[in-house]
Amino acid sequence: RAWAISVLFTQDSLYGYVQRENSIVQRNGSKKHADAFILLNNLVNAQWLQKRNHKFQSAEATYVVSHLFNHSIVVSQYDEISEETYNAWTTIVQNVEEWISTLNVDAKTEMKIKFSKMLARKPNSFFSHIVTFLGNKYRKKFRR
Repeated sequence: RAWAISVLFTQDSLYGYVQRENSIVQRNGSKKHADAFILLNNLVNAQWLQKRNHKFQSAEATYVVSHLFNHSIVVSQYDEISEETYNAWTTIVQNVEEWISTLNVDAKTEMKIKFSKMLARKPNSFFSHIVTFLGNKYRKKFRR
């Protein structure tokens, strides 16, 4: 059995699921990635998180950056990105970059935010295809 060492309660919405009529979640350019970027941004800006100690924030940063990186890889492959998705993407990249600069995060997390920033700067580039290829190879070899 696994037991939680501590539990945190908050009024903030940290997880969201939106199911739209005639779901288009499988289509490129769907709102699901914009929604994910907005939710991650809400987490980064949550007042309760900013008041937590750096060790807790570093663990949360690893979580946020992993999700940001995964969504960045997918969105960077789209031929067309909606303005809403692109704005949400670049906003969360900037906010996370500023946030983790004050924290002690591991090299893997730092690399993921740098890659996310590069992918947001130039979506659907040769770099985005290389990162996707390497990510797919990595996923096949290792389980998360």
